[in-house]
Amino acid sequence: TVDYRGGPVWTAFRGTDGVLALHTVDELPAPGRVALSLVADDTLEEIVVRVARHGVEASSIETQPFGRSTVVQDPDGLPIQINEHAPD
Repeated sequence: TVDYRGGPVWTAFRGTDGVLALHTVDELPAPGRVALSLVADDTLEEIVVRVARHGVEASSIETQPFGRSTVVQDPDGLPIQINEHAPD
């Protein structure tokens, strides 16, 4: 569990081939909505090109305090954030 500003913000569950991290939110999403974020080993530029080949548009690549990210939408219109893996 990682604490920030006096409270837990996320917990990570490690598996053999990946990590599932559950984050707190300031505001709950509407019923039937979910926030999904993935971390990729490839560069975001490669991912944007790859998803475009399949007719999926990605948002502009943004730099956040945690690193770079882009957002695509699933077939139901739900956003999926893809974060670039930062080497340790």
